[in-house]
Amino acid sequence: MAYGPFPTLASYREWMRTTCLSDDPLFFAIIDLADGQPAGVASYLRIAPASGSIEVGHIH
Repeated sequence: MAYGPFPTLASYREWMRTTCLSDDPLFFAIIDLADGQPAGVASYLRIAPASGSIEVGHIH
């Protein structure tokens, strides 16, 4: 990807603030059900309802 690695938590949070709060890409947190802790992110992007297509990306 064109981003990361992030040297600090603050830099990761800044990336999230500027990238992950839109509708496209639409980000989701991945939570480990065993302990309830965040484990990563994934997104849907290039969402095109008219053509019935969507891309899955930003898997981390």
